[in-house]
Amino acid sequence: MKAIVHIGDMKCGSKSIQHWLHQDAAVLRELGFHGSTTTRFDIYDSRLASYAIEDESLANEPRRESGIVSAADVPAHRDEIERGLAAEVAALPADARALVFSHEMLLSLEPAEVDRLVGLLRGLFDEIGVVAYIRRQDKLFLSLWGQRLKTHDPGPGFCECLRDKRSYLRMLDTWERAVGRGRLAVRVFDKLAFRQVDIQADFRAAAGIPADPRFTRPALRNEGLDAAAQSLLLALRDRLVDRRERARRSLAARLRRIFGGRRSRPWESVAFPRPLVTHLMRNRPGSGLMPSRSWAREIVAGCAAENEIIRARYFPDRAVLFDDDFSAYPDEGGPPGRAVPPCDTLTLRQPDCAAADPEHVEEAYRLVLGRDPGPEERATARRGAANIAEVYAMLLNRVA
Repeated sequence: MKAIVHIGDMKCGSKSIQHWLHQDAAVLRELGFHGSTTTRFDIYDSRLASYAIEDESLANEPRRESGIVSAADVPAHRDEIERGLAAEVAALPADARALVFSHEMLLSLEPAEVDRLVGLLRGLFDEIGVVAYIRRQDKLFLSLWGQRLKTHDPGPGFCECLRDKRSYLRMLDTWERAVGRGRLAVRVFDKLAFRQVDIQADFRAAAGIPADPRFTRPALRNEGLDAAAQSLLLALRDRLVDRRERARRSLAARLRRIFGGRRSRPWESVAFPRPLVTHLMRNRPGSGLMPSRSWAREIVAGCAAENEIIRARYFPDRAVLFDDDFSAYPDEGGPPGRAVPPCDTLTLRQPDCAAADPEHVEEAYRLVLGRDPGPEERATARRGAANIAEVYAMLLNRVA
C-alpha cells in the first residue's frame, strides 16, 4: 500500500489537480487509487496539513478549516486524524494500490512538520511517493501577488519577503531528507514541459497513475484577475489608505498619540469588500498587470545558484531548469503594482453582469466617500451602473 502525496507548490496547478482527483474519483477507485475522507476538507487534504503544522501555528487556512482555535485543540485533532486514517487504510479493498493526498501548503512545511507528517504515513503505508511542482520564481511571485490582491493589499514588500523566505532548494531538501530522493518526483510547472502538454497527464506520470480513456480533462482553476480588475483594487487600496491616514491625523488621533506615547506604526493590510472581490473573480479573469522585464530578470538572477543545484540534482538532462523567455514583460513598470493605469469605467461596465445590489452600492459609498449615498445618488447608481465594479470605478474616478 502506497501513500501518494502531492505537496504543491502554490500557484502551480494544484487546484486543477485537486478538481481532477475529485471529479474522476470513481474511475481512480476502480484503478486502485483512493482518497481520504479523514484528511480531506472540500476537495483537498487540508486536514493533513493541519496535522503536520506546529501546535502554536493557528493563523492559517488548514487550522481554520479544521476548526482549531488554540494550541490546546491540537493533540485531540491529531489523535482524531491518526485514528481515522488508520481505520480508512484498514478498510480499503484488497486491490487498493494507493491513497492519494493533495495540498499546496505541504511543500513549504518546516523540517519538524515534514517529519511529523512522514512519521504518520510511515506507520500506515509500505511506501511514500511525493510529487512537487516548482515554477520560475518571477512567475510564481507575480502569481502569488495577484492571488493576495484578490482579497487584501499585498503591501510594498510582498515580493521581497517571498524572495527572502521562499527557497525551493531548502523546501526540496527538507522533503528529500524525510522520504529519500528516489521517492520525491520534482516537476516543472510549465505547459511546454508537461507530459502531453497536459498537467493531468504530467501528474499521473509523476504519481504512477495509469492512463484511462474515461479520465476527464481538468479545467483551469484559481485564475488571476485581469488588468482592469487589479487596477480597480489598487485604486481602492489607495483611497482606503488615504482615508485611514486622514483619520489618524485628526485631532482625536493626535491626542491619543500624545497621551498614549509615540511609536511607529507598521504597515497594515487593507481588506477589499467581499461583494466586489466575488464579482471580479467571477467576471474578470486574466493575466493582470505586468511588472517590468528588469524586475523579472532580477528575481530569476537572484535564484540562479539554487536553480542550478536543483537542475543538476533532479533534471540532469535539461540545459537549464527554467526557460529564459522574458518577452511577455514590458520594458517599464518596476515591481508588481507600481505602474497602475487609472480605473477604466467603460471596461468594467459589462452590462450582461448582474446589476449592483443596493446594499453593496451603499457599502461602496461608505468605503470610498465615507458617507451613505443620498436618494438621488442611490437611484442614479442603480440606473447607470451595470455592476458593482462599475460603481466603485465611478466613485473612485470622482475623487481622483
